[in-house]
Amino acid sequence: MQEGHENDTLPDNISVNIGSNKYSADEHSKFKDAILNQLLFQLNGTNATLNGDGTYTEQGYTEYIFTIEDSDAVTKQYYIIDDYRYCLIHLTNYTLSENAYDAVQEIADSFVWQKDEDIEGGGKT
Repeated sequence: MQEGHENDTLPDNISVNIGSNKYSADEHSKFKDAILNQLLFQLNGTNATLNGDGTYTEQGYTEYIFTIEDSDAVTKQYYIIDDYRYCLIHLTNYTLSENAYDAVQEIADSFVWQKDEDIEGGGKT
């Protein structure tokens, strides 16, 4: 949330979540299809538009960006793909602030996965 907007009724906000999935990094297109189908299901019956883009982060990771536009906000979901895990950076931008877009892009480009052996306990996050 941008400083000074803590008391806005609908403040712009960014969240970062790590999750697991059943796809290797090489199967990223299957992961993308699963996310796309989920989003289409959630948006069914709304007036929102959905666009998607595939690219790479500055660190070289496969990244999918889904943009949902409706009358209230623009939502962007950045999925950074790794073996059997993903990082979701979620932006809800009510004010259409360029600062919010810049911040989420900076987070995505600076994100680095820990290697399995670097993770305490040896498990994946």
